[in-house]
Formats: sequence, structure tokens, C-alpha cells
Amino acid sequence: MPITIQHQKEALSQAYVRAVIAKAGFNFGKSEFDYGIDGTIKDVINRGGRYCESCFGINFQLKSSCNVSFQDGKVVYDLESKNYNDLISESSMLPNILILLVFPENSDEWLDVSADQLVLKKCAWWCSLEGQEPTINRATKRISIPDCQIFSSAALVDLMEKVKGGEKL
Repeated sequence: MPITIQHQKEALSQAYVRAVIAKAGFNFGKSEFDYGIDGTIKDVINRGGRYCESCFGINFQLKSSCNVSFQDGKVVYDLESKNYNDLISESSMLPNILILLVFPENSDEWLDVSADQLVLKKCAWWCSLEGQEPTINRATKRISIPDCQIFSSAALVDLMEKVKGGEKL
């Protein structure tokens, strides 16, 4: 019996994020238990010919969905309230971002493999919710992510440079 559709989306979204992190040249970290953060993107430096983590990083919560809309240059998504309230926190040493992978409605279109390429459709976007007001909604909080904030290797390198420079995301 196959795994659930939700677990398929989760595994594919993890593969997407790991691929972007690897291409950007960072290390991936995951806590043993899930307390609101799905992973950490860790900066790596070369110190005297030896590679090591620099202690800079970005925490992320990973979501995947077919149920988003695109309105006025924004990706609109209903995020679970508990996840929203976790991500707005300013009490973390590392900044928190949401990574949202959007899949086509038809699951047959999610992944295509050939001898020449591996294609995972559609795309992931990122956003920081730090500093937003908590929601009292019990179920979800609607968020809007600028559609220019594609979670790519180049974007991730830029985000890490901001973190290292002390800038807000």
C-alpha cells in the first residue's frame, strides 16, 4: 500500500529544500523532535582549509499545498494558526522563515524523471513573519507571500548574507 498523499507531498518538499540548500553550499540540520521548526539551514565557512559551521543559520517551517491562490503579485495561503504564531516569534537566536512548496492539483504532474532531467513542479516561496501580530484564529491565518520570493539557491545565499550582516529577513 502506498504512503498517503500528504506524506508524498512532505517527502517531495523535503527533497526540494535539501536540493536548494545543497546547491547554495549550506548544511542542513534537523532536530530529533518537531517543536515548530522543521529544519535549520546552516552556514559553512572555510577556516584554515577546514570546513566548519559558522554558527549563522536560518530556521524554517516547511509546508506544501495545492490549495493556494495567486493574487496581485502574491501567493496567498491559509497557514495553520499554531504555525503562524510559532513563526512570528522574535525570541529565537536564528531567524525563522516559512517555506511553502506549491504543487499542481494533478499529482501525476508533481514529478517527472527522464534520462536528461528531474523536474519537480511547481515552486517554493519563502517569507518571514517575524514581528507580525499573533492571531487569535483557531484554525488558520491567511498570509500573502510576494511572488518574487522564490526559494532558490541564489535567494538562499542572499538571505544568509542578510543574516550574517545582522539584517532582518
